[in-house]
Amino acid sequence: MKKLQLSFINIVLMILLTGCVSEEKIIDDIDLVTAVGYDYVDANYVRGTVSIPVFKPDKTISTQTFSDVSSLIRENRAKLDSEADKPLFSGKLEVALYSEELAEHGIYEFIDYLSREPSIGSRVLLAVVEGKAKDYIIKKFPSTDTGLYISTLLEKYIEKGTIPKTNLHQMKYLYFSKGGDPFLPLLKMKNGKVKINGIALFKDDRYVGKIPFKQTFAFKTLVENFESGIFPIHNGRNSAVVENVKAKRHYTVDTSKSVPKVRIDISINGVVREHKGTINNQKVVQGLEKEMEKQISKDYKKIIATIQELNVDPIGLGDIIKSQDRSFNVNKYKAYYRELPIKTNVKVKITEYGVTK
Repeated sequence: MKKLQLSFINIVLMILLTGCVSEEKIIDDIDLVTAVGYDYVDANYVRGTVSIPVFKPDKTISTQTFSDVSSLIRENRAKLDSEADKPLFSGKLEVALYSEELAEHGIYEFIDYLSREPSIGSRVLLAVVEGKAKDYIIKKFPSTDTGLYISTLLEKYIEKGTIPKTNLHQMKYLYFSKGGDPFLPLLKMKNGKVKINGIALFKDDRYVGKIPFKQTFAFKTLVENFESGIFPIHNGRNSAVVENVKAKRHYTVDTSKSVPKVRIDISINGVVREHKGTINNQKVVQGLEKEMEKQISKDYKKIIATIQELNVDPIGLGDIIKSQDRSFNVNKYKAYYRELPIKTNVKVKITEYGVTK
């Protein structure tokens, strides 16, 4: 009996070890795609570009790219696969980029393609880019590959409270939502560096406008709660930098009339890390709080004016009203959305202050 048990254990170990060797061989025999970009060519064709990290013997990383034009997404992938020395594998895909021109014509088929690819995770980051997506994919970045560089850039801005969280899963959720519209980060290339240039707004799957970079912090407070952020207060000698920003929002809906009223209350706590003047009493602190409230409130007005003019609902107010109104009708909501009364109220509390200049 003991011999039988030992034999069984040996067989299991052999299978496991064989599996490990096979896995290593597979990894050695494929190219891992970390970034993909799509550009509009014409009504029938699209250009797809992918980047692959190349690990050198000196432990540095370079990037190899492949680019081609086709009429179908899967056809494009097959073309690129045929051009590479090894089969392309998307299991390590970090980011997918879409040019503004392509996004204006609609990107759902590209989102759907990523969703149907079993090896691609739902947390893949997406972004719209100014100019050609190909230029971002073939760009050489020091010490790392394209996919990791751009995904790290996006995650950094998300963690700093500059832009909301966005990924493949959230894009699909907002696309199918009856009471909201999708949005994605908007990137630009300046002086050879990739930067955030705002938030790309979508009507269904078509790019229709943007929130400029200066308003992205305020936009983030309208769409999600967060516990880490940075906000600069620009006010001459009273200019300051507020860090460790925590923001919470609360929606109140008045459904007593045919057209509801929405009130958004935002509470923000933060710590002053830098101040040009001297903070020697509570009055100075209160002045900074009021100035921060003033700047953010001004951004709220611009954001609401923009989204209502474009007739898009990136905040998801339709879903919020629906959750509080049993008689909610999505068609009626779309009809009155541009005239929907939206009031915002922000309250800033500086909990402590440190370095001054």
